[in-house]
Amino acid sequence: MCSMKSWASLLAAGAVLLVTCATATAQQSPDSDKDKDKARLYFKLGEKYYAEKKYEAALEAFQRAQTLTPTAYMHYNMGRCLEQMGRPKQAARQYERLLEKKPDFADRAAVEAKIRALKDREIRQPAMPAAAVDSASGEGASRAPPSATPIYKKWWFWTLVGAVVVGGVTVGVVAGTREGPPPAELGVWNF
Repeated sequence: MCSMKSWASLLAAGAVLLVTCATATAQQSPDSDKDKDKARLYFKLGEKYYAEKKYEAALEAFQRAQTLTPTAYMHYNMGRCLEQMGRPKQAARQYERLLEKKPDFADRAAVEAKIRALKDREIRQPAMPAAAVDSASGEGASRAPPSATPIYKKWWFWTLVGAVVVGGVTVGVVAGTREGPPPAELGVWNF
């Protein structure tokens, strides 16, 4: 028979193992659940934008969802957006990624036909400038021109605001610490 000391050691080791597993699970679950919730929200936002024909915004929402919780099906949604935006090469690449990650996709034949049609369209459509890159596919995509950045997001704007504030505070401090005007009568000086 086992001694009481052996049972106590075994029980203590089991308790440590249980606490360690519970802590590791508790530490992983909230973040992954939060990411899944955020991804779900971005997906719904992407669907909303797609229905409103705001394909650029929908693509961005789907990309964010894919970043948080990668799924093969998100490539289909990104491909649809890119297709509507007139970017057949990038759309075909997203559909190909879907089929790579989900070889048993139910509508595989339809997606393969879509890929062929997009590649045919790419041959007839002029190529995009090489300078633009799409974060989802690593291939060409349009970017907003630098002038599209709002003024309040430019560094020089906040530098100017800071200089005006510092200047105003300095003038206020100097004006507030003066003792007032000099006396009207300076007196008589004899040399």
